[in-house]
Amino acid sequence: MSIAVTREAPPDFRPDRAPQELTPMQRLEALCDPGSLHVIRSEVHSRRMGDRARAGDGVIGAAGRVEGRPVFCYAQDTSFAGGSLGEAHADTVVRVLRLAGQAQIPVVAFIASAGARMQEGLAALGGYGRIFQENVRLSGKVPQISIIAGTSAGGGSYSPALTDFVVMTEDASMFLTGPGIVKEVMGEDVSASDLGGARVHERNGVSQFTVPDAAAGARLARDLLSHLPANAGRDAEPHAPRP
Repeated sequence: MSIAVTREAPPDFRPDRAPQELTPMQRLEALCDPGSLHVIRSEVHSRRMGDRARAGDGVIGAAGRVEGRPVFCYAQDTSFAGGSLGEAHADTVVRVLRLAGQAQIPVVAFIASAGARMQEGLAALGGYGRIFQENVRLSGKVPQISIIAGTSAGGGSYSPALTDFVVMTEDASMFLTGPGIVKEVMGEDVSASDLGGARVHERNGVSQFTVPDAAAGARLARDLLSHLPANAGRDAEPHAPRP
């Protein structure tokens, strides 16, 4: 599954009274039908982080429903270690992707990450490899939607590019190395937006949609799912999403 058309999301995807910034849990709740969200792997803890370890390790994985149809989803949490990916964090993402593959249902990700967590070294880098592997396994089998709702740097920029639809918020950015490295290596001053903002990725084809914020991204994902089958073996049952 892939798409090569870039267009603006319709203006009615802006939520009426949603806050400017949603927490990771609120993002998942905005995506899923009320009362349908069930968090998975909430008991896992960070590894190699000592006193800074936190339950969930900077990501929330969940199962829910969109217009009554099952979906798996996850949202990264930049309030913990910048949303960086550690081993336990990667385990949760891989678990969500594998469950989506086993159940043959769509998966939606809210991406906002500083990249691999340096404290965990090769374990973090290996985690990215496992995530990419699952993205590729799901390709052409179930819909995969990535919503970039913040900065997605380093390894965090590969996974979205392997999914079927990429949605970026207006203030989001996605790049392998940030402005600081560009300045150090090339001597050029460049902003995060100029380096990998939504408008840049509209032009190069990485991103297909631009939305005002994460809540609007959740609504757009709901709309996309209403036009798609649960998997490659089923026909789509298109219908308009409820407001």
